[in-house]
Amino acid sequence: MELGRFEDAIASFDRVLALRPGDPVALNNQGNAFLALGREIEARKRFEAALEAVADDKLTGDAMSGAAQARSPDPRHVFALNNLGNILLAEGDIAGARTRFEAALAADPSYAEAWWNLSRLHGFAPDDPLLSQLEAQVAAEAHSEHDLMLLEFALAKAMHDVGGTERAFALWQSANARRKAELGYDIAQDRKLFAQLRERFAAPHPPIPETETDKAAPVPIFLLGLPRSGTTLIEQIVTQHSQVAPGDEIATLDREMSALDWCDPEALSREAGRVRSAYYETLTRLADGKPFVTDKMPLNFRWIGAIRALFPRASIVHVHRDPRATLWSIYRNFFSSTGNGYAHDLDDLVAYHGLYRDLMAHWAVQPGAIVDCDYEALTEAPEARSRALIDALGLRWEDACLRPQDNARAVATTSDTQVRKPIYKGSSQAWEKYAPYLEAAFAKLD
Repeated sequence: MELGRFEDAIASFDRVLALRPGDPVALNNQGNAFLALGREIEARKRFEAALEAVADDKLTGDAMSGAAQARSPDPRHVFALNNLGNILLAEGDIAGARTRFEAALAADPSYAEAWWNLSRLHGFAPDDPLLSQLEAQVAAEAHSEHDLMLLEFALAKAMHDVGGTERAFALWQSANARRKAELGYDIAQDRKLFAQLRERFAAPHPPIPETETDKAAPVPIFLLGLPRSGTTLIEQIVTQHSQVAPGDEIATLDREMSALDWCDPEALSREAGRVRSAYYETLTRLADGKPFVTDKMPLNFRWIGAIRALFPRASIVHVHRDPRATLWSIYRNFFSSTGNGYAHDLDDLVAYHGLYRDLMAHWAVQPGAIVDCDYEALTEAPEARSRALIDALGLRWEDACLRPQDNARAVATTSDTQVRKPIYKGSSQAWEKYAPYLEAAFAKLD
């Protein structure tokens, strides 16, 4: 699991379950592995089975005595409740997700991850009992640094809801500082990577011929840019088309590209067959028989040079919006993955935006079309811009693409609470409420 080898993890948990049928810890962990692969239906089955197993334990008294159960929440129970809540949220069942997060907190009021998850769904009011409970948890001394970070993210959102902008910003600062320290991030590591990519692709890499098997695989549609730039909305629009399956954020390519030595001029050619085979295998599983599959891993923008060489049939859509809106939205959200270390310091965010901007300019002058998608322009003229996007992808127009809020696909990213709404204007102005706290950092945007 820690190495990102989720298929191997699933197989290992299968062996555990063969030895210990119905073990709720193994079921819960296997569900996490399925969830990491975007296999929500299988993940949900494991989480539900874990909850049933815990309930059986309680009925038979296998786990602990009845009196002890009343005093001590079963951690297997709260973990599975929280994970099932995440699945329901991804599926658009906000009420069901809220019920599971509330149940997890009723069992264990100190469960930080459930507080963060619930805070995203709950509109806090000044006299809200949940607000005082959350305040008490932040003030408690027993939490780990990681849990305190999650609680501060949750309380920052609550303070935002009740109009306490000064305290909300202070909490976001503290939470982000804890996360940056936890990840051990230094912007120098990304400066080095981006310099290597610009040097490695100073000239376009020659296309690496596909095999006949490759050519039979679905065609990827890469939706990329910075996180919180609108890639999830664009995927909702595009995957309303009958020929396009949703892939969400596919980890396969990013994991393989991140592992390559970009100082080695032969690395991409040497590993091309293996990388492409693994990626097409993932696409084929996600395609459900459709000829196109989206991949909205935003930071794939780093790999555009390699994508052009490996996947000559692919479409690449660059989604962007006002950088102040993008960076502010990144800063006030917790990312469970470890690949967004730049997100937790305003100066790092501004510096990373500069790296991103310069690399996109580098890719733009190389042969191979990149479809430009302006988020603000889309919200101003949804039909015209959606039609232009579908046309640029070489697809025939379908009216369903104008109703992204009706898309029933699961969404397992930080945009999961927003994508069930019709296209709307105004979200890019949310940062203005915090302008006094942001102006020093944002003045460095150029």
